[in-house]
Amino acid sequence: MINSAVLKESIRQSSDAQIRQQDEFRARLDVLLSREPDEAKALAIQRMGWAGLVDRMSAFRIPPSSEDWNEILGLSWESHPKHLQLQKIPEFDTRASIYFLSEFADQKERLRAGTGFCDLFGGTNQWVNNMLSLWLRRSVATEMLAHPKMLNAVQTRQLAATVEAIDVIGQHIMDTCR
Repeated sequence: MINSAVLKESIRQSSDAQIRQQDEFRARLDVLLSREPDEAKALAIQRMGWAGLVDRMSAFRIPPSSEDWNEILGLSWESHPKHLQLQKIPEFDTRASIYFLSEFADQKERLRAGTGFCDLFGGTNQWVNNMLSLWLRRSVATEMLAHPKMLNAVQTRQLAATVEAIDVIGQHIMDTCR
């Protein structure tokens, strides 16, 4: 059995590291949000199209929040994948600590993805923001599809249709806007 004090210290250290990384991504994101996109980068991304952008962003992910699961699929917290995993941990304090650690890690991934997206363009403007918004929605839907045990056939079809619709809209915006 794992020593509870050692486990809690390990969770604390991991949480601290997640928060430090979040701060690093926030600092980089602040710089990117304060400048216009690099024209050459924006044109190169526009030329590669939506599918190319999605491919370039494949190393990034937006973990669905409990609000996403609720709003998109109507799943309550009790049905949320994270809650179901946490319920397997018998000790409440450890369960709560792991919950917060996972929230820190998810937020770090969201910041990392937003920073990575804006980094591709070298800055941001309304066009980049629109593309980011679409990509975020696509990423959340794709992440949800990665949990097939949590979805019924109708939800799976709805999420797949959402991804397809976002891909059509994303390509249309790439082709017609800027």
